[in-house]
Amino acid sequence: MSCSAPLSFIFWNKNSPEIVHNILCIALDTDLFCTGSETGEIIIWKLHDDQYKADIVCTISKEMECRALAFARPPYPELVSCEKWIISLHSDHKIRNWDSEDGRCMSASQSSLLPDATRLDKLIVIQNRIAAISGEICEIFLIDLWSMCKVCCFVMKSPLVWIKIESDGNSSQLMGLSNRNEISFWSIPDLKNFCFEKTEILKINTDSYFTLALDEAESAKKFSCSKDGSLIAVVFENKLEIYHSSWFKILDRDKAILNTAETIIFAEFYEEFLYIVIESDKIMRYPIERILDEIGINDGGEDYIPALLKAISMEDGRVFHLDDIELVVAKTGTPLYNAQSLNNKLFSTWKNCIFLHDLSKIRNEELLPSETMKFSFKMTDFGHFADKRLHHLFKIGETIAVSNVVLCDSWPYFVVGTTSGKIFVCPFHPLQPVRTYLYHKTEITCIHLAKGKLITCSTDNVMCLWEFSNEEYNDFLLPSPRRPEVSALKRTYSTINGSHAILDKSEVNKHEPLSVIDLYGSPVKYVIGVSCIEDTVESINEQFWEHSWKNWEKTLLAQCEDGSIVLISMITNSVICYFQALHSKIIEAKVHVLLEYLVVACEDGYVYVYNMIIQALERVMSGFGSCMLLRKPLRKRIESEVVDQHENNDFLVDALQFNLRQQFIPYYKPALYVDSVIIGSCEFPVLHLNGQGIAHAIRNIDNPGGCLEHVLSLLTCWHSTCKFHMSVVSELRNCFELIEPAVNGYLGIVGIDNSLSFILPQPKDKYGISPYCSAALNLSLFNIIESLKPIKRKVKQKLYQLTHANYSPHLANYKYPDLSVLGLMAVSGNKIAVALMQTNLPLIPKRNKKRVFIAASSLLNIKQPGSRKNSFQDSFISINKESCIPSGTIQALSSLLLGYLSLESKHIKDKDVNGLVVSLKSMLKSGQKNYFILAADIIGKCMKVLRTVLNLSQVKEFICEILLCSCRESDLNKLYYKSLISIAIWDMNLFLEFIADEILDTEKHKCYPLSCLIALQVLINKKYEEIPVYMTYIVELVLKTLDPHNVQIRKLCIEKAGEVLQQMVLKLPMVAFSQEKQRLAVGTLSNLIIIYDLKTATRLKILEGHDGPICAVHFSKCGTRLVSYSSDDQSLRIWKLDAGFFGGFINSMNLKPFKTLQLPEVQRAGKKYRDILDTVSVMWSMNSRAILLMREDGKDYSYLID
Repeated sequence: MSCSAPLSFIFWNKNSPEIVHNILCIALDTDLFCTGSETGEIIIWKLHDDQYKADIVCTISKEMECRALAFARPPYPELVSCEKWIISLHSDHKIRNWDSEDGRCMSASQSSLLPDATRLDKLIVIQNRIAAISGEICEIFLIDLWSMCKVCCFVMKSPLVWIKIESDGNSSQLMGLSNRNEISFWSIPDLKNFCFEKTEILKINTDSYFTLALDEAESAKKFSCSKDGSLIAVVFENKLEIYHSSWFKILDRDKAILNTAETIIFAEFYEEFLYIVIESDKIMRYPIERILDEIGINDGGEDYIPALLKAISMEDGRVFHLDDIELVVAKTGTPLYNAQSLNNKLFSTWKNCIFLHDLSKIRNEELLPSETMKFSFKMTDFGHFADKRLHHLFKIGETIAVSNVVLCDSWPYFVVGTTSGKIFVCPFHPLQPVRTYLYHKTEITCIHLAKGKLITCSTDNVMCLWEFSNEEYNDFLLPSPRRPEVSALKRTYSTINGSHAILDKSEVNKHEPLSVIDLYGSPVKYVIGVSCIEDTVESINEQFWEHSWKNWEKTLLAQCEDGSIVLISMITNSVICYFQALHSKIIEAKVHVLLEYLVVACEDGYVYVYNMIIQALERVMSGFGSCMLLRKPLRKRIESEVVDQHENNDFLVDALQFNLRQQFIPYYKPALYVDSVIIGSCEFPVLHLNGQGIAHAIRNIDNPGGCLEHVLSLLTCWHSTCKFHMSVVSELRNCFELIEPAVNGYLGIVGIDNSLSFILPQPKDKYGISPYCSAALNLSLFNIIESLKPIKRKVKQKLYQLTHANYSPHLANYKYPDLSVLGLMAVSGNKIAVALMQTNLPLIPKRNKKRVFIAASSLLNIKQPGSRKNSFQDSFISINKESCIPSGTIQALSSLLLGYLSLESKHIKDKDVNGLVVSLKSMLKSGQKNYFILAADIIGKCMKVLRTVLNLSQVKEFICEILLCSCRESDLNKLYYKSLISIAIWDMNLFLEFIADEILDTEKHKCYPLSCLIALQVLINKKYEEIPVYMTYIVELVLKTLDPHNVQIRKLCIEKAGEVLQQMVLKLPMVAFSQEKQRLAVGTLSNLIIIYDLKTATRLKILEGHDGPICAVHFSKCGTRLVSYSSDDQSLRIWKLDAGFFGGFINSMNLKPFKTLQLPEVQRAGKKYRDILDTVSVMWSMNSRAILLMREDGKDYSYLID
């Protein structure tokens, strides 16, 4: 499975009913807080310009209470692209981890992890990693948030009322209050960096080390501890009892009491004060120093004992009444439920409102909230909503009842139905008119596009079928001379963004329904098309049922608000049959034609089979049986996955893979499809977009169609002064006329367990949301551009080098693409991700790059407990087919990040090399194509950095593994040999020495000698200026494969060896070949010319005479004479090679030139040696009586030979 980055766009409506976000819980953190509601959504509030604003909304697949929230820290934040988690506990008793920056759900626990028989609503986080969860039970469960595994369980004698955590250095103390008024204490060791290995057992004592029994008949509600742990305040209905740590182990212990006339809902120690929140909107503040004075314990006094475990001897317990202590009472004027304090700020909630009080400004009489926040769209401008083009068409009091996005031939349209029965279809193109469908008299309940028809339903049980197509807008679908210019579109659209009406009602196209169907029972909520199970219609005569009500291809299934099901024929425009209600939404419907069974698949994962003859439910199926019935492969539910430790991996690797699942979600749905999401009982349309899927679909299409305009327009920033955006629009003009869409869509992310998160309506740059979103947007945009055939390669390369970060509109809030997201895409084989990494690396702040570098390095150098071997060494060998993430992904990601960051910084330390080398070798041995490519690319590009720290044996291992990869994957030879060239340039002697030792080895692979020859061939082709120094050595390496005594090797390599020698002749003027005599002449830098006999693969003659390096040689046509030229001694020499009958058998015979021509000195055209190689050449004339010479000045000379 490969990494994907699917995006979603939600379409918010200003005219929809107000979203009800009744808050049940709240969690605070620096610069942000989050609230959970009774319908399950979580809203993240962030600090903007000293004010908190609703920024992100997170949703789950069903409506259920969000009972508790907290904050935690993920493992290796730099590698999982998340700095901070929001932890949620819903009524389904699942724990979910959300990214606090963009709201994506990164992991979720199994349903079986926590008991579901009782209510769980208490959640606290210990040491930023462990969640303590409890409720109306006697147990406190400790859950490791990194792996969603149960650590241990603490048990009390009676159900819990409240839990609290206090940290002291590396350890923590967990305290639980039971309904029997007992506070139990447990000690928890340091777990922040603990790895739950098989060889290392976590020792946590599940027995409480102390229990504080309260002697009150009334049940306590909560308790709080002072910062140093010396005081505990226990909250009762109308009083507060305070205990000092020195009294804990006394049988008749002392206590201090604060009485109130009203109900206490909250008490908290903060800095030097104890704050008590009263239900009747009051805050009481007591100085802690005065409380200590009243109970006779002063700081530094003899009686002051801060340790919880130390006991003292005292007389019978005393009761201190603290009612006379001077206090500050302030009336807030607002309810104070769910009160929590942070950094001298008190947050409280009431229904859908959040109140913020500044505790530093508390005075007698009043403490009015410094800020009141409420989730509402009322104060947001109309220009930020999807229905901005429609609001002038609404009557007073008329609102949107239902909205949807429909895809007609992949063209999206925004459709809304109103409370008065009107239906408006708003195209994404700003110049296309709005369509109006008028027939219904009551509120619209359903809008759906199926079977090429728009189906609408209303509360009076009327269903209308409307004609719906793109034919009206053909002038807009594809570029044509009649299409308006972009400048005109910009001027027109600038008026659309405003909040005033820009279209007169008479300009709106009106339509009439094709047919009207009267229904009975509950109003219709959903409509989907029905299809046939393919292999059940083979024996059916099409003419028989083409115009029959049994034509299931022209049948609709409607699900009513009460869950009941109706089958409707579009042939007869009537109801076929009714079926009993289902509690879950139907997502697919099929008909078994022969048996007349209706098979429906629901969101709950079950398949329901109805007998249409008797109109009754016959069976309910799930798992393999249901997939067989629907003719679909069985797919594993991703939410059921947990950390699965493997023999060769350690806990950290498994935990990282577990928390990266969100980027490997199986994407079985179409690349572009429509869905909906319910937020606060309001339903909004969602358009899901998978950039990789779209790119794959249009890869081989010459003209992908105009629908891509709308997709691409959603992915760009649309800043009028952004040069990046204008460059994209300009370069794509030959294919598309990109125009800012008239329907606003806000970015969202698909998460684990069918969760979604979206940006709330606000004027915000989509590239300023989070590094993950920035990476996903860039990847989707460039993947689609890469697949456009009409766009030239040079244009694409130019666009890849651009980035939003360089231009002024984005400088303030641009989030650089996350390196780990790009890295995971690169590991999955996405070439665009590699290009984006190289473009963005120089722009990312050094601090961020340093953190990623340290994380990747430390992960690669982790060793297994009790072993000297790196824990990643064999992790690529065993592929985990059960997991959604390929084995070795984390190691490959770490290697990629470490390699590219080292390349960018041009430095790597010795301590970071070992893990990188081991991981790269494992990637080359893994058997996975993507890892081959990635490892070879890293080695090739980073060799100039690695060469200073690698030893010779490590380099040889790299060469060997790359050569073996080239044997296995011949289609990737270009990349592999590119890496080998990088190694050869670093140390040519080492490279050639290795080739000399390995070139005849067929045990590693039968094609191994061929790979060695290809490596030499590529080296000669790309770096021929480096070859003259090693000329004879390379020739003799090639001749080793032509040894007549080694028939097998010669037969295997003769063709490739000939190509290598031919490459030398073509690239190097000092190498010549005689076809007639099958000889090879090689001019050396040591003033010699060596003649080789290719028939015997031996050295035949050595020619001596030149006083400088040989620049060029050439055989005569018959092969008996040779001409050579040297630019150093400025001479042209001719040699006779026919030395008699025995001359060919005397390999060491040295010959002298029989003729020498001394030439005048000339000016060189170039200074580099490569310029001489590209310029100088010598050859015989056709009749072998003259010599044609091009000298280093670039001019041709000819010399006549007698």
